[in-house]
Amino acid sequence: VAVAIAGQLPVGVYTVLATYGGNDQFAGSAASATTLVVNKQASATTLTSTRNPIFVDGGLSFRVEVGRQRVADIGIQDAAYPTGTITLTDPTGAISLTGELDQGAVDLTPLTVVEGTYNVVAAYGGDSRFEPSVSTLLVQVVKRHQTAATLSLASLLALVGDPVVFT
Repeated sequence: VAVAIAGQLPVGVYTVLATYGGNDQFAGSAASATTLVVNKQASATTLTSTRNPIFVDGGLSFRVEVGRQRVADIGIQDAAYPTGTITLTDPTGAISLTGELDQGAVDLTPLTVVEGTYNVVAAYGGDSRFEPSVSTLLVQVVKRHQTAATLSLASLLALVGDPVVFT
């Protein structure tokens, strides 16, 4: 019995032959050629933010992770992480970031964000082993801090020409 791990072969189509040379007790033989197709693995991209909602000065950061897939046919965990570029965007263009995956993940931080609601998605471009994928939509809310103004008068009664003190 021989075992080969398809994950070690590059994407492509291969003709596989098996032959046995024989020995003193058994005659040699050859199996019919078989075609093996090695495809890229599917990927799954997830997008999260530091906090949602967040205040404008709250240190907004996005984490993108691209999932590894299990090699189902032979039951082993593929040890390779997806590599390549992540593009993070929202339709307004206010958030537009790119970064390179490191062990299947990347943290991206916009320089500034203003108050508003952003519909953000992360797109993974794929690599030689993994197919491209896109995250689900993340609706990120950015708020301004609330303020409370108060007004008080030293006296509620004033005469013409008298000073009025507001605090």
